[in-house]
Amino acid sequence: MGKAPKRVLDIGCAGGATGAKIKEYFPDSQVIGIELNLQAAEIARERIDLVIDRPLEQVDFATFGIEHHSIDTVIVADVLEHLYDPWAAMIRLRQWLTPDAQILASIPNTRNLWVLNELANGRFPYEKEGLLDVTHIRFFTRQEIEKFFHETGFIIEKWDRTLDGRLEKMELPDNARHVETEKLILKDVSPEEFLDLKTLQHLVVARPMPDEEMLAIRPPEPGRGPPPEEMYRIWTAARQFQDRDAAWLAERMSQWSRLPSFHFGMIVPPGSEEGIGRTLQSLSGQFFNQTWKLTIVAYCELPADTEQSEVIQWLVADEKKPALPLLNAALLASDAEWVAMIEAGDKLAPQALFELTDAILRKPDWRLIYTDEDSLADDGSRSNPYFKPDFSIDTVRAAPFAVGGVLLARQDLFAQLGGFRSELEGAEQWDLTLRAYEQVGGAGIGHVADMLYHRAASGGHCSRPAEAVQAASVDALAEHLERQSLAGEIAEGLIPGTFHVRYRHKATPKVSIIVPTRNQVEMLQRCVGSIVEYTSWPDWELLVVDNGSDEPEALAYLDKLRQAEPERIKVLSYPKPFNFSAMNNLAAKAASGDYLLLLNNDTAVLQADWLEEMLGYGQQSEVGIVGARLVFPDGKIQHAGVILGIGDSPAEHAFISCAADEVGYFGRLKLPQDLSAVTAACLLIRKSVYDGVGGLDEGIFKVSYNDVDLCLKVREQGYRVVWTPHATLLHEGSVSQRGGVEQKQDAAKAERFKGEQQAIYSKWGRLIAYDPFYNRNLSLNARDFRIEITPALTLDPDWRPRPRILAHPADRFGCGEYRIISPMRQLNQAGLVQGWETGNYVSVPELLRFAPDAVVFQRQIESHQIELIESYIKNIRAFRVYEIDDLITNVPLKSLGRKDFEKLKAAGLNKKFRKAIGLCDRLVVSTQYLADEYGAFNRDVQVVPNYLERARWGELASTRRQGEKPRVGWAGGVHHTGDLDLIIDVVKETHEEVQWVFFGLCPEVIQPLVEYHHGVDLEEYPRKLASLDLDLAIAPLEDVPFNHAKSHLRLLEYGILGFPVICTDITPYRGDYPVTRVSNKHKDWVDAIRSHVADMDELARMGDRLRDYVKANWMLEDHLDVWTKAWLP
Repeated sequence: MGKAPKRVLDIGCAGGATGAKIKEYFPDSQVIGIELNLQAAEIARERIDLVIDRPLEQVDFATFGIEHHSIDTVIVADVLEHLYDPWAAMIRLRQWLTPDAQILASIPNTRNLWVLNELANGRFPYEKEGLLDVTHIRFFTRQEIEKFFHETGFIIEKWDRTLDGRLEKMELPDNARHVETEKLILKDVSPEEFLDLKTLQHLVVARPMPDEEMLAIRPPEPGRGPPPEEMYRIWTAARQFQDRDAAWLAERMSQWSRLPSFHFGMIVPPGSEEGIGRTLQSLSGQFFNQTWKLTIVAYCELPADTEQSEVIQWLVADEKKPALPLLNAALLASDAEWVAMIEAGDKLAPQALFELTDAILRKPDWRLIYTDEDSLADDGSRSNPYFKPDFSIDTVRAAPFAVGGVLLARQDLFAQLGGFRSELEGAEQWDLTLRAYEQVGGAGIGHVADMLYHRAASGGHCSRPAEAVQAASVDALAEHLERQSLAGEIAEGLIPGTFHVRYRHKATPKVSIIVPTRNQVEMLQRCVGSIVEYTSWPDWELLVVDNGSDEPEALAYLDKLRQAEPERIKVLSYPKPFNFSAMNNLAAKAASGDYLLLLNNDTAVLQADWLEEMLGYGQQSEVGIVGARLVFPDGKIQHAGVILGIGDSPAEHAFISCAADEVGYFGRLKLPQDLSAVTAACLLIRKSVYDGVGGLDEGIFKVSYNDVDLCLKVREQGYRVVWTPHATLLHEGSVSQRGGVEQKQDAAKAERFKGEQQAIYSKWGRLIAYDPFYNRNLSLNARDFRIEITPALTLDPDWRPRPRILAHPADRFGCGEYRIISPMRQLNQAGLVQGWETGNYVSVPELLRFAPDAVVFQRQIESHQIELIESYIKNIRAFRVYEIDDLITNVPLKSLGRKDFEKLKAAGLNKKFRKAIGLCDRLVVSTQYLADEYGAFNRDVQVVPNYLERARWGELASTRRQGEKPRVGWAGGVHHTGDLDLIIDVVKETHEEVQWVFFGLCPEVIQPLVEYHHGVDLEEYPRKLASLDLDLAIAPLEDVPFNHAKSHLRLLEYGILGFPVICTDITPYRGDYPVTRVSNKHKDWVDAIRSHVADMDELARMGDRLRDYVKANWMLEDHLDVWTKAWLP
């Protein structure tokens, strides 16, 4: 270690031996371990401070009382190779590390000469441990390790290695440059490379690279996944309409009570005529297109080959008859219910009129509607997607581009407003929006959160100079403010083309600034000193709430404050356990101001007019709360508003740690805006509003989420919550919690935090899922407004054409594929469900957003999995199904999984398994044997047998009689050791009579006698199995309970390919399957094989009969109703 550690994270800590040694050398250090082996974790708990027994990817360290930027040492010893996505894991870990953290890693070396030699010989011998440990899923060379650490934001400071004992004594002869093995010759090998070839593990010491360097690699926040343009391509591809969508749309349209009509207007500047066809094509291609018409105003006559029609009206503009007044008159005279202006060359998405119609019928109070939009290139490609928030008047006042897309106005409102104002051409739609707001308020302006408008990058109808448009915009805004009786100065905004309204009110109300504190005298001095020195607002008082300070310097400073200005500065005492809400409520009762300003003690004022800026919004009658822009000491963003549900939490700061000069997603770091919440680190609220909602909830939200709850209560009363980028303060961030203000042990803090987190989910779940000032097409995982590429998380919450099912497969192969992934795929394609299967547990906000009607849990038996099931129960009311496909409580002695089974059993497998099933409403199993075995665990047990997916298996065929001898084979996975032991002697006795073929596993003793095919990916498995061209397939099973509980799946796989089958006479293979059953006696197997291959014609007919039987009875697509009945209540 390069320095003495204070807080160590040992990932994969095993029994805690390393951590114990660290604590021996550094007694003051705190060691936290992550260990999935429950027995080892229990041992480690006796040695180190905290052990977390869940995967790194699922750990929220905050729930364990661990603060951001507090871990200074990380040990990842032989761990990264076991992670599915180590890149995401390391990037996610950065937020918890100190800037100078040391990362100590050991990583197996795949560029090992022994490994290379094995590959050259066609072998990749998996081992129980070592370089080719069977549990490794990622493989690294030195070069890839360098790349990995760079991509995840770390700088390698030191390298070392451990040598492979098998190669340690190997020497490179003097002046030799080639390394030779029995199969390989490696040329131009340097001495350093030779050492790499002998290396077993690379050892690395690394540190986090500075944020600005990391941002250059993954802007603007440490990111996971593809770049934005690729994410939008994925988003777009996932929304290609399918047959099921057409059926759902037709059903929805049949429920409509009426059909609103639309009148679009288009101005075509000279030279833009080619765009007309593109726009017309998009209108004609609407899924629902019976009720629109288009008025085209152009500076040329109607083309000779085109006629006026009821749908298209052509008007000719010239200098005497300008285009905008002509178009305006046509829309004012329209008999359509809704009118809008679109530009030549722009396109409406095919579903635009459907979605707009549906929204109109669902939201009868909407009188102005806008949509999301993107940019359309001349070649038809789309980019720059703008997924907008719901309406925010302060953003609209500042940024003319904030609404738009297709901007629809109800015709009666359009007429009432007099339509577009020609003198404001270039800003006419923005002006219309401002005037509409004056008439209908924010509640009358609706937002359809979907990409319904594609704006041509080279489009637009205004020919006025930019200066004239800017002047028109200023006029429109000034007139709007005057009509709203809002006095203010209009200045340039922080982004070109935007505005900063400096509101000015006649009144100068008193502001009571409330600062809770305990000790931390330097922080408090800076905070108070900056208020006194810089604040230009004339009327304020300061109430410092002391939570039992006991440090002499702090006590002395508090006494000084008491004596300084008794009329303006007061010190209140709160001698009880730390309760942020209660401390602020105490001060609010003592406050004499009309406004309260909640302020953390680790803040500092940076500008004189900060209160003027906040009160400019706060004194508007409809505004309840105002938040400020807060920056870290290094100038990076600490607070730019709170978005509900992001960061896999109830609420998080958007854009945290972004550079101060970043503009954010479509300017959101530089524009005032309505939000659902702002932080109480600097929060202005009218005292009457604070009292009216009961202040901060000191009973439920003592420390965390009290500000979010307050803001949501205030919004519930009809007030707006506003954030302004024009009032900036410094904020360290969570200093009070890190600095020992809350006098609780970490475990108690974690328990308190979990309780408050659950309380906010329970109270405000719907808003957390769908923050109106975010967008359902943006990800809940990130803080930087990243596009959500999981379609299930972007569904319209108000339209559920089919039941929604969330399913968690136990794996991506075997039972996971056949019993979760494949059925869900076909149910989705058939349009029977809105389904989402994922191997990862989803965060609570994602769970609330998808809001499933049912959840299927397959073989979830670990402690953390059971905890997550319990979390699901707390947060949604979905029907819960537990799915199991094996007798997991009685694994055969010869199975490779027996060792893991013994570990699980020792860790309480039976108890956990029973508990998991008991947490669910139904148990679904694949066989009656399993139903009988586990039936007592749940009142509702259903048997759903396995089926084959026609889409994957139906078109495959094998070819018979492809060898000199009949081809007899077996296929299966690595857990069939005991089953294959039954036929080892059978193979020995018959290998000269038939060509034995083994696929996936073969006992070593008979490998020289057979044709062996290694296992393949599941995607390739059906085709590979078919390519074996077997004349006869066998399915031996040991006579043990585990196998009696198995399904008939192997018979189906063989049968669909036309392979005739000899199988063990055992429960899963009994029934009306046209196969040959034998006892597990050597003679019976040998006799059966010989008799079958003696008549190859009859053998082929047996294969045909089995194939026909499987196709007639066991195809998944023919039995989807079985799965819906099993998965839904």
